[in-house]
Amino acid sequence: MGAQCSRLDCVTAAAEYSNQELTIRPRIKTCWQDCSSGQTCSSWSINVLTQDEAPIGSEPFDSQVLPSPDNFALLHGSPGRPIANWRTRYTLGCELGCGQTATVFEAFSLARSQNDGRRPWHHQHAGLGRDRSPSVRNGGRKVALKRFNQRGTVMFKNELKALVAAGVHPHIVRLLESFEGGSQEDVMVLEYCSGGDIYELYASSNGCCMLEAFVSQIMRQVVLALQHLVACGIEHRDVKPENLLLYGVSDATQNEQVPLIKLADFGWAAIVENGGPPPSIPPEGVGSLWYAPPELNPPVRGAEIVIDELQGGKSDMWSVGIITYLLLTGHSPFHLALGVADTSKREEEVMRLAAHGQLNMTTKAWNTELSQFAKDFILALIKPDPAKRLGPSDALQHAFIAASSAQFPECGGFRFCSLGIEDPLLRWNALDSFQRLCWLAIARAFTEPELVELSSVKDFVRHDGGTCTGYVERLAAQLVCVASSSIVLTSQASWSDVLYLAFLYLDVDCDGFLGADDLSVHLPGAYRIREISQACISKWRTRPQVLSMGASNFLTYTDFRQAVIAATAPSVCVSQEHSPDMPKASKESDEQLEERMDAIEEACRKFASEGFEEEIPGEMKI
Repeated sequence: MGAQCSRLDCVTAAAEYSNQELTIRPRIKTCWQDCSSGQTCSSWSINVLTQDEAPIGSEPFDSQVLPSPDNFALLHGSPGRPIANWRTRYTLGCELGCGQTATVFEAFSLARSQNDGRRPWHHQHAGLGRDRSPSVRNGGRKVALKRFNQRGTVMFKNELKALVAAGVHPHIVRLLESFEGGSQEDVMVLEYCSGGDIYELYASSNGCCMLEAFVSQIMRQVVLALQHLVACGIEHRDVKPENLLLYGVSDATQNEQVPLIKLADFGWAAIVENGGPPPSIPPEGVGSLWYAPPELNPPVRGAEIVIDELQGGKSDMWSVGIITYLLLTGHSPFHLALGVADTSKREEEVMRLAAHGQLNMTTKAWNTELSQFAKDFILALIKPDPAKRLGPSDALQHAFIAASSAQFPECGGFRFCSLGIEDPLLRWNALDSFQRLCWLAIARAFTEPELVELSSVKDFVRHDGGTCTGYVERLAAQLVCVASSSIVLTSQASWSDVLYLAFLYLDVDCDGFLGADDLSVHLPGAYRIREISQACISKWRTRPQVLSMGASNFLTYTDFRQAVIAATAPSVCVSQEHSPDMPKASKESDEQLEERMDAIEEACRKFASEGFEEEIPGEMKI
């Protein structure tokens, strides 16, 4: 038997006959089928007929196509997006950190009215001021807001480009939106991690060595993030303890679990085209001295490092070796350089030790407390020649990391976290294209630090780890199932802002409505894509038909919300009789169904009482 296919991107398509004519009806389903033949599932793609291949007289699509989660960047001031003032969206809290080019603040989203489908979003909120009451600050969604000291800096553009290219990964800091240009400074809005960083964790140990099992699980998360960056053609080039943010710390304390990691600060990152030359290094070097590999430092006489081609991720893996040594022994592998009093000469000594790979192996911790697996892992990374270092994929197979991997499912063995109600795959398969697209945008707008605080989702976030592709899709399917069980996803203020961002991710032209052009961007590669987009609009448009088609040929925020909530209704799942190839869903008794409907109606009343401008029949608070 082969491996069990657990990918959410496995696709099947069927052609049905109607009235002697072929109507193409792709049926998009996730699967658990046997993939023993060695085939790999294509990442959320479907083979459909091109315009030339389509049979003459074939009818338009009236079924599902696969939406893409790859076009959800929200960059205010970029081409196609109007310049906006971040102060209309957020209010600042305390300062979290300050660097040479930017300062990071705690920030809170501002209360706002919902879009009524008559005005674009940026017009609706143009009148909001910067000063808001403390109650708004305390009730708004908490984020990290990074303000750059000057407009149009290379660091801002570089970091923004890298974060957009990296997309979504559970161990990479998530960009929610950015504000560029105008009279204000450039700003990035990032997810908020409340657990501090690895350096603070190290400092709190007072130089004591951390347990290998603990460090192994920490570094496994970092290597997973670097593996994803390599796949995206990104070199971080500044991996250090201060840039490894922690979240899920309270959860870790209660359950004796390791905190979760987010790799942050992409100001030094470089994006390299596949097969392209390595990024240029300025004369003063790149990154942070104590963690930078020799090839990113100024040349050292007698130990010149020549790189003819890019060694994917290996510059960052040197930093992983340094951090692993630091956490396991309590000091830097080059700490002997601290004996040099002169600052400039001390820095030269650090670079000399690094260029020759002379880490300190004479300490008691190294010789008596570290296992051979840990030593081998460190030595396989702290090698001056990047071609001889382990890359991220090889490092994940090393015995030091593999020991902690036993606590996590492998790529081929991923499973959803069951809520004891229904299979998330069953519900996800029953949604149409627009509903899937809505929930993909919601999954993109959420953040892992928020989700890990929820008992119904934290196990999913911890166990997934981004070990295989399709993370956003798996998260979206899990969230739909959680919402369908009437479990509260998050606070009302956070949920409102998540919906707001999700709608903006879909609204490509930023006019406040979802038209065929917007949806076409998110449904790439499909045959007769505009007809499919129009079919989605016709299905979910709640306004009555009017004489002028242009006046109703779009979806409003009300329509968007209704599609989101409809995906959580108990009746959304297709019955076994209608879909014999799907797993059989658990059936509810009439009494249970009536109780669920009563709960939904009660949640709807509470939702409407929050003071929103719009009211959707049958909407459930989630």
